[in-house]
Amino acid sequence: MLSYPSVLGKPVPRSPVSFAPALLTAIGILGTFSGIFLGLRGVDLENINESEQLIEASQKLLMGMKTSFSTSLLGLGAAITFILILSLGANKRTAIRNRLRKKLSDIAFLENPNRLLSRLDNDGNLEVAKTLETVANNLSGFNADVIANAVKSAIASPDSPLVLELKQIIHNTSSLSNLTKCERSPSVY
Repeated sequence: MLSYPSVLGKPVPRSPVSFAPALLTAIGILGTFSGIFLGLRGVDLENINESEQLIEASQKLLMGMKTSFSTSLLGLGAAITFILILSLGANKRTAIRNRLRKKLSDIAFLENPNRLLSRLDNDGNLEVAKTLETVANNLSGFNADVIANAVKSAIASPDSPLVLELKQIIHNTSSLSNLTKCERSPSVY
């Protein structure tokens, strides 16, 4: 096997409810502010001069504070519990993935380049070596001076096919150049 299946190569995915602790904390904070608001709503600030009205207003405020603290503690406690549950779940998923990788490694091992190269057929390598030796022997019979002189004589003679082709290309290029000049200049009729 050249690599693990792609599912086992990726990191363990996050839980689909990983946002829950933040949501529970936000609900707790919302409860805190709503409790304070409800407590302050029952207080009549204009008639707070007498002590009995002050005691009654403070009792309403304390009832609102009771709500605010209880929702805050409940939200934070639930968030902490959820974080612990999510952490345990992530650890369990990682352990399951690692066990599956180990079982897969026990059944089939990962191939590395050294193992792949060690399995090459040596008979095929000998055949390639013999072919390369034959090519090298044939190339040693070539004389670079003879080849250079043959190319030089083919290019140097004025009637060689290469020189004639080059002259034809030059003629065609100049004809095309003249044609484009005629098309650009305004014609008089």
